Amino acid sequence: MRRKDIVPVALQPGSVARPTPTGETRTVTRSSLALRAAAILTLLAAAGSAHAGLVLSIANLTQPSSGTGTFEVLLTNDELPGGTSYDLAGFSFGLTVPTGSGVKFSAADATSTTKPYIFADSGGAWLESQNPGDPAFAFTFSYSTFPGSDVIASDTEWKFPSITVNPQDVYSLGTISYLVEPGTPTSDVQISFNLDGTSLSGPNDTDPPIPFTTDTSDGVIRIGGTVVPEPSSVVLALAATALLGTARVRLARRRAA
Repeated sequence: MRRKDIVPVALQPGSVARPTPTGETRTVTRSSLALRAAAILTLLAAAGSAHAGLVLSIANLTQPSSGTGTFEVLLTNDELPGGTSYDLAGFSFGLTVPTGSGVKFSAADATSTTKPYIFADSGGAWLESQNPGDPAFAFTFSYSTFPGSDVIASDTEWKFPSITVNPQDVYSLGTISYLVEPGTPTSDVQISFNLDGTSLSGPNDTDPPIPFTTDTSDGVIRIGGTVVPEPSSVVLALAATALLGTARVRLARRRAA
């Protein structure tokens, strides 16, 4: 195989030579390399910012114990510090599990376990507490029928025009309980958002719906079958001792014979 002749190339100051696949040499200036690098960084920044904003997610899911469990619906503003804040005056979310999966939602509450509830001292539950016994201020977080494979819950800000959700803020939108029907086979059941029943609204009636994305990666209910416990180390040790003793007895009998 004959080696190709090397052709010297005169380079201008601030440039580098790059061979092409065909053996040719192409001159690239450092300024053009800097422009390309800047363009790549711009595209990466744009890709990152495309995912920023409000995210509704399923979190803190407790796997079924004695056939029941709970999880929270969280609202996160994943904008970087200095990014966009959102004024939230109301929300609704819809959730669903496959029909026939053996999992059913059993309750919906405007409570939280890890993050503050978005309208803790100013939403529907608060309004009801300020007007006890008045049916005009009775608060119902969800009108869904329980147990069921679908649930829709909602609340509205009453005390203030809205609650500001700043970058990196995380709020709870409520806690959902579920049950697993007896005899349900081993399976993984995915909880999904029903977008027809999910929305975020601003303080004015003329405001367009607030955009959001959803994340259900932590919303998988794992239904396991009956687990057969492994023998404890003590049991294994006793079994090994018994086998060793039996072997010694047999060996002694063979020698005696």
